[in-house]
Amino acid sequence: MDNTVAIGYNTVATTTNKSRIGNTMMTVIEGQVAWSFPSDARFKYNVKNDVPGLNFIQRLRPVTYQFDIAAFNSFIMPDGWQERMDEKNLSKWHAEELTHSEVIQSGFIAQEVEAAAHEIGYDFDGVVKPQNEKDNYGLRYAEFVVPLVKAVQELSSQNDELKKQNDELLKRIEKLESLLTPKK
Repeated sequence: MDNTVAIGYNTVATTTNKSRIGNTMMTVIEGQVAWSFPSDARFKYNVKNDVPGLNFIQRLRPVTYQFDIAAFNSFIMPDGWQERMDEKNLSKWHAEELTHSEVIQSGFIAQEVEAAAHEIGYDFDGVVKPQNEKDNYGLRYAEFVVPLVKAVQELSSQNDELKKQNDELLKRIEKLESLLTPKK
């Protein structure tokens, strides 16, 4: 594998051009600031206003779930990895797998997000697809911000139109009421 980084005890990067920080027992990756991504107009080209909003967001299914860490470790770790651990550390490792698997998490299921994007012809870069048989699906939750912003813009536009229609209807009602009210 090329351009791969794995930092931490029993941490495995499963494909080229992938970095993994910490193993499956990691509960916090912390820093004083959030990740930053290059977003400079000088280097962007072929810019289009074609991000779907509500049409995409409404297809998503937010869920709570538990993540089977032992199954995931068995899937991504190289064959024989457990044999390299002494009995005490292996026992501790399995206990931590069970403990961390009990945590209730919130999110989406990557394959469902992929299907939702596919249904509307959206090439969504928030889904990380497996690159080989030992790689896994993943989601880049930060990438959901852009279609969410678009959805809010669409809802705001719809809301403005409804307010305008409501104001027009109120004026018509007032006019009709004034015609029905006897004049003194």
